[in-house]
Amino acid sequence: MPVDTKYLKRDKAQIPVPQYFDADLDDFVPLDNGMYIKEAQVMIPTEQQAKFAETRQIHTNQTVNLSGTNTSAYQDLTGYTDLALTFTNSATATCTVDLLWSHDGTTAVATETILASASRQNGYGTTRRKARYVAVKLTNGDSAAAKTMNSWLDLQI
Repeated sequence: MPVDTKYLKRDKAQIPVPQYFDADLDDFVPLDNGMYIKEAQVMIPTEQQAKFAETRQIHTNQTVNLSGTNTSAYQDLTGYTDLALTFTNSATATCTVDLLWSHDGTTAVATETILASASRQNGYGTTRRKARYVAVKLTNGDSAAAKTMNSWLDLQI
């Protein structure tokens, strides 16, 4: 349940300081060294409460031609710091999964191989966010047949 944060203690720049709600005092108490926090008393800004985790299916039963690639649209990762990618392939075959990082959602500035070329039917990998946008590139290394592939991004703050 979202908590109204207008009563949070703030510093001189009006930025909320780390704190928890003390039910005995019926007030927010700033954290300091040696403070023991029990249960879930740490305040999380309302705009972040709904962003603990989100799963996005990036490729849904996508046919990737033999020795071909398929690159998704860029995903905006604003508000997230970590991601995990999961991947399935219709049959065990050599494949690679890359992340294309972009600052503008159009031009890739870096490529990160999250699943290196190997014979697999599924896999996963984790990484830290490198830019605001990411696209997922699937490569079918099978030179004999097209494959049906799926990918998901699990985003976390």
